[in-house]
Amino acid sequence: MSRSRAYHDATKYCPKTIANHPALDWTLKPATTKTFHSDDRLDLRPHLALTRDDQTQLPKLVSKLPDGPLDLKRLSTFLLHVYGVTAVANDGNREHTFRAAPSAGALYPNEIYLALCDIEGVANGLYNYQVQDHTLVPVCEGDYQGDLRHCFFDAAATRARCIVLVTAVFYRSAWRYHERGYRRVLLDTGHLVGNAHSIAPFLSLGVCSLPSFQDACLAALLLLDAGKEAVLAAFALDDDQADCLRAPGLSASPPSQSHAAGAEALHRSSYLENLSPAGSKAWSPNPPKGFEGLPCQLLRAKPLDWSEHICGAILLRRSARTFAQDAMTRSDLATILAQSYLHWDQAPTAFHDLRALRTLIAIHRVEGLSPGLYEYNPANNSLQLWRAGRFASDCCHIALEQEIALHCAAMVIHLTDLNHQHQRYGDRGYRYVGLDAGIIGQRLSLSAQALGLGACGIGGYYDDLINGLFGLSTQESVLYLTCLGPKPSSPT
Repeated sequence: MSRSRAYHDATKYCPKTIANHPALDWTLKPATTKTFHSDDRLDLRPHLALTRDDQTQLPKLVSKLPDGPLDLKRLSTFLLHVYGVTAVANDGNREHTFRAAPSAGALYPNEIYLALCDIEGVANGLYNYQVQDHTLVPVCEGDYQGDLRHCFFDAAATRARCIVLVTAVFYRSAWRYHERGYRRVLLDTGHLVGNAHSIAPFLSLGVCSLPSFQDACLAALLLLDAGKEAVLAAFALDDDQADCLRAPGLSASPPSQSHAAGAEALHRSSYLENLSPAGSKAWSPNPPKGFEGLPCQLLRAKPLDWSEHICGAILLRRSARTFAQDAMTRSDLATILAQSYLHWDQAPTAFHDLRALRTLIAIHRVEGLSPGLYEYNPANNSLQLWRAGRFASDCCHIALEQEIALHCAAMVIHLTDLNHQHQRYGDRGYRYVGLDAGIIGQRLSLSAQALGLGACGIGGYYDDLINGLFGLSTQESVLYLTCLGPKPSSPT
């Protein structure tokens, strides 16, 4: 058994043991940001390229951004939409901030570092994005292009004016979710990356994933506290979008020799020190037994003008806490799925290896679709019925009795075969598939928001009960659930 499979199995929730999880010690709750003190703090707020629609008062991008290379205006606007603070609430005891990307338990484990080069108004160097006041603080000043070339196995990293490095401070999630927190961290990082790919085209920017890097080398460059914070994702950001459309540079970590199941052991075993072969031939999940030959239902998606919706979808998005117990239209479901998997076969632009994800959808109330479990095929935007029946109450139970899983119109289930992932990428494959599940989860949420619907990701569930309920192979591991449906009507 691979270390990634051992970790995943060891962190499953079970009805018999979930009550044994220790109570939260609120005195040890971690801060959700790192604070860097510097006299050279660069305020990004004056550079935001945002305005409001005269009629709806919803946020939108300014009508015309300046042509030319990546500048502070586009960088500032990009960072706000990726991970910036979008609202502040006060419950009388403490202040709570909401961000552009959702986070399990609102713990926000991620930090964003930028390696900047040749951007007008900013000295070359490594910076931390201070979310709380939308500023950049230098971590190390100077020309670090040579160091980056040594850290990455991808030529795009040497050409971009901006390399975005997304780290995770593990204790922020582990405080609440313990060993399972690493799963949540991967999904949260995927949410952030999903925002990056969603907003970049509307700022005339290209995002190029850089999944193959020397982890220890980057950690040393950023002066990270070993074992407590690490780089999980990286991408190049620049105005040259054409360079993003190239073959992905996925690499495999060395095969693990130990089967320790802890999150820290798994993460360390996924490190790359030298460029490793990308593994075996591309794999696509086989349909389950008895699935072949069932009728395929094509979904017709309606056009969605993202230029009108992208700012509001990201900046006004909130995870749904309840749903109206109404049906959603088949057209809306088709549009959400089509938009979320857009360019799914062009992995270099947005995903690591989306073919490793399998997507099932439990349909509760969707017009024109009988209740049941369906499999979604992004290649032709179609559904195939796998198992007919009403599963709303069962979905509520497997989602730790959360009523959003009972009242939603549909629940998307992402799963994968971890053995195949390990064969292809070693333990680093667990990172890739967790990030992709988070990216798709965020795109589902943004697409639903743009249509006036609600969405909520669920990272806590009874893993084996899902397999048993839907007759899944024990080889398949559930990664993420996303509930979709109409929002409740506003009170009059």
